[in-house]
Amino acid sequence: MADILKHLERLRNHEKRQARIELTEAQNEKDVAEVELAENVSHVQEIRDSTSADDPMEVARYHAFRLRMEMTRRRQSSRLNGASDRVDMCRNRLDSAVRRAQTIEKLLEQRADEAAREARKNEATMLDELGLQGWWRKSA
Repeated sequence: MADILKHLERLRNHEKRQARIELTEAQNEKDVAEVELAENVSHVQEIRDSTSADDPMEVARYHAFRLRMEMTRRRQSSRLNGASDRVDMCRNRLDSAVRRAQTIEKLLEQRADEAAREARKNEATMLDELGLQGWWRKSA
């Protein structure tokens, strides 16, 4: 039974490591999406500030640019939402993997404590028997 528990412990630890790796990847993906979205917003702001409202052709170009950038922003925002959802999902998976690993660890600790208690009990019984035999020898 102990070998099975050790094997389960290794599997749970591997599962926990995989969940951590997936969480890190998801967080990196989310960070990239946030940076891209922020760059888009700042780029639009720069163009807005440099656009002259006096020239109708420039205003028309700005509106076309603004439409393209709005569509890009929406895609990036959607990607950011997806990445945030993936981070949450990976975080939940990691939490459950950690709980399962801790359960196996606690079970192994309880088994080790029980085995140590049994060994102490056997040792105490043996020492009691040896002491009793010594007492019988001395008293005889």
